[in-house]
Amino acid sequence: MIKCKKSLFFLILTSFLVLFSACSTEKEWNVERQVVNLDENTVKDKVKVAVLDSGINNLTHLKKNIAYTFNVEDNNKSTSDLFDHGTKIASTIADNKIGINPNVSIYDIQVLNSKGQGTVESICKGIDKSIEQRVDIINMSLGFNKDSKLLRKCVNRALDKNIFIVAASGDGSSDSVNYPADYKGVISVSAIDKDDTLYRFSNKGKIDFVAPGVDVKVIDNEGKIDIDSGSSIAAANFTGVLSLYISSNQEKNIYKEKNIRNIYIKGTKYTFLYYNR
Repeated sequence: MIKCKKSLFFLILTSFLVLFSACSTEKEWNVERQVVNLDENTVKDKVKVAVLDSGINNLTHLKKNIAYTFNVEDNNKSTSDLFDHGTKIASTIADNKIGINPNVSIYDIQVLNSKGQGTVESICKGIDKSIEQRVDIINMSLGFNKDSKLLRKCVNRALDKNIFIVAASGDGSSDSVNYPADYKGVISVSAIDKDDTLYRFSNKGKIDFVAPGVDVKVIDNEGKIDIDSGSSIAAANFTGVLSLYISSNQEKNIYKEKNIRNIYIKGTKYTFLYYNR
C-alpha cells in the first residue's frame, strides 16, 4: 500500500515480479484466453487509449504506439517511468508480441511520481488531458481506498463525453473495491489466473469483469520481460480487448451473451469478456 498526499492511500496494484528471460513464439495465455476470433480485418480504426500511470519508457517496441505524452506534475511533454509500472501496463495493452491490440494509439499521461505516488488532483489533471485529447478509453490501473467528490466529478466529466474508463478493482483483500473502480459507469476489473481462480489479494464488491491478471508476461521499464500479477494487469488486459471492440465498431456488444463467459468462484458469479468477432 502506497500512501498519498492528503491522507489518501494510492494503491499501485503490483505484486510479485519474477524475471523471465525467454521469449516464446506461442501466444501468451492472456492473449489466447481473451482473443478467440481475430482476423486481419478486425482492426479498422486506431483506438485512442490514455494510460494514466507512472509514465511509459520510450522503448522501441512501444515507441510506434505512443501518440501523445504529458506529465501533469511539471506540465512537460515528456514522461519517465522510474517507478516501473506504466510501461508494464502499456505493454499488456499494445506490445506487438505480448499485448492484446498492437494497433492502438497510446496516450501516455503521467500522473504518478517516481515513487508511484499520486493525488486526486494529479489524477484529475490526467483525466482532463484525456478528455482534451478525445481519447476512447482511459485506463487507470490505480486507485484510492477513500472516496473523493473531486475525483467523482472528474470521472463523470469523462463519462459524459462517452469515454470508457477502465479501473483496477484493487488488491488489498478488502470487502470493497478502490476508487474510481467503485463509481457507477466505471468498468471495475479484477484478476484471475489460468485456472479461473480469483487473485488471492483481490478486493471484493463491485467487480464488473475479471480478466487475466496472475503470472502475466509484461515488459518492464528497461525493456526486459517480467511476470506480474494483480488487478492493474487485469485492467490493462480488459482495456486491450475493449479496444478491439471499439475498433470494429462493436463496443455496445461487450455485455452480449456470445462475447462473455460467466465464472463462478466460491458461489459468486464473475463475468469474463473475450473478443469473438
